[in-house]
Amino acid sequence: MLRNRTTFFLFLWVGSLLATLAIFPYQLAMIPQDQLPLSPLILGLLAVIQTALMYGLIIWLGISLARKIDFPILWFSHNVNLKNQLFVPGLIGGLIAAVIVLSLNSSCVNGVCIPFAQYASLWHSLAAALYGAFQEEIIARLFLVSLLVWLGNLLVPSLGSKTIAWAGIVLSALVFGFGHLPILYTLYGQSVSLLMVLRVIALNSGAGIIFGWLYWKKGFETAMLAHFVADIARHSALPIIG
Repeated sequence: MLRNRTTFFLFLWVGSLLATLAIFPYQLAMIPQDQLPLSPLILGLLAVIQTALMYGLIIWLGISLARKIDFPILWFSHNVNLKNQLFVPGLIGGLIAAVIVLSLNSSCVNGVCIPFAQYASLWHSLAAALYGAFQEEIIARLFLVSLLVWLGNLLVPSLGSKTIAWAGIVLSALVFGFGHLPILYTLYGQSVSLLMVLRVIALNSGAGIIFGWLYWKKGFETAMLAHFVADIARHSALPIIG
């Protein structure tokens, strides 16, 4: 089991490093070159070092907490039905999340729609799906959901396991939604409206609840797959629907 845990840790850790490299051109595309504090090469190197240190700790803690609350990680499970536990729910969950996001994006009020990194190329947007599947799921689900549920079981066990699990999933989803606000302000600055803020929080929180439920009921890897599918579907459809 120790070997399996180490291997899974390395899978997530290396994936996080690759995700940093994948998202980096995407981030650069949204920032005017004359506003970069350092050269792109130095910024990329610092980003990789930061990821290696921070995610090393977060992944280790997340795996430990997940084992304590008994949320499934398919890597550690025996006789896993990959079709029913990973591929089918991951695909369906990801498509549902993408539909939620796209439906809100297509509904504009007073000419204001949800912004989706329109400054980046389609290739950069697709590469960002790797970032969502690894880094965002590791922080928001593997670590934060697990931490909140563990604390709930420790502090208020009388609420019951289902209530605590739902509370952890919803709270984490809200944090996930608020976590997307910096990119909104980076792109739109002072022109950001309350409507835009509320929509960004709502659509990302809705997707976060889906991913959190999949983590709870199917497995963490299923949440990762769903997030990847959602990002791929969303970024692929945006150039089509406008």
